[in-house]
Amino acid sequence: MSALEFFTGFITVFEDLVWDWIAGSILVTASGSIAYAIGGQLGYSGKVGWVLWLITAVAIYAVIACIIRAIMWLIALPWWVWPIVGSVIVVGIVLAFILKYRSKSGETR
Repeated sequence: MSALEFFTGFITVFEDLVWDWIAGSILVTASGSIAYAIGGQLGYSGKVGWVLWLITAVAIYAVIACIIRAIMWLIALPWWVWPIVGSVIVVGIVLAFILKYRSKSGETR
């Protein structure tokens, strides 16, 4: 796998290759804009600033790419997983409230 395939191969949201490249270009533009804003705040300047900006842009691109991959993975899960996950979350929240209530009622006695 080449570096180009690593950074562009994940964008298979659409079935049409043109729309995938459009989504990729939006992602590159967004990461470059965020990196430019960060570089302005940190005072990047000169040739070293250009290299730091590029490193920042690639890092932001990778973070956004990982978020997109995680969302696509979550979407691909079967339907029966979601009730199980929801039940576990609800039970966890209920237990947290019960433990919090018990600890508060124990302090007032």
